[in-house]
Amino acid sequence: MYKVSLKLCSIAIISAIVFLVFSCNNPTKKQKEGTTDSTKTITENPAKKIDDLQKEVFTDTAVSPSKKEIKVEITEDGAKMNDIARLIAGLPADTAKSDLDSFRKSPSWKKFANSFISTWYYALSKRLKPMVKWRNTELDEINKSGDDVFYPFSGPDFMNAFTFFPTAKTYTLLALEKPGGLPVMTQYDTSEIGGYLNSVQKSLKDILILSFFKTISMQKDLDKNSVNGSVPLISIFIVRTGNKILNMERVRISGKGEIVKMSEDTAIKVQNPGIRITFKTSKGEVKELYYFS
Repeated sequence: MYKVSLKLCSIAIISAIVFLVFSCNNPTKKQKEGTTDSTKTITENPAKKIDDLQKEVFTDTAVSPSKKEIKVEITEDGAKMNDIARLIAGLPADTAKSDLDSFRKSPSWKKFANSFISTWYYALSKRLKPMVKWRNTELDEINKSGDDVFYPFSGPDFMNAFTFFPTAKTYTLLALEKPGGLPVMTQYDTSEIGGYLNSVQKSLKDILILSFFKTISMQKDLDKNSVNGSVPLISIFIVRTGNKILNMERVRISGKGEIVKMSEDTAIKVQNPGIRITFKTSKGEVKELYYFS
């Protein structure tokens, strides 16, 4: 039985308020500043500056005190999903050899990856780093509890949820957008991947610059003919925040309030389609993310 406590709802409200505080400070001006300032700042050694910021923002967080154990079967499919997520996040493979190496050698992917460096650096330095400083003061007691995070009206926003509550064991996101799925790479060749990556870049623009998603924009950007739902963007944020995807499976909520796995050929008309993503942090802790439409 999946239960949501009033305490978790209060966490979601705190999170929503903070998102507004950090995003309502002249977005148009900030967007202009982000494009030029971030590029100038990381000209010398972008990889090192990104790594240093990543460690400061995500790696140095405390491990959750929660005693809840999450068991996951690490499969070959899980490794492939992680590799796809890294590809569409503009990141190299985390193995010596990848089935997607040909895509990473393409000019369109290299252009996308280089562009992501500037926007991600801006998000880390101008948004996430100040949020971490605030979190360590104002959310210290909440994070010590290691409670689960319940985030309604989230869209694919794992980035902010993980930044504010890094010690949570489970993250549950609810939004209007369908889960969708990661791209099927066999449907693309190296000359065609650029169109998908352009759609990804467009979909991420608002949250990386303004720190929130626009609902109207998401309805267009997450269409099945472009990015195809929230899962690709959630997956990008999981790997970009220093985590590794272990498994991903389609689920739904039963009439009894239980999480039920769905096979790919299910004939059930599901009113609340969802996805469960199991991932491992840089410190080796296994966590879960649920997303329901």
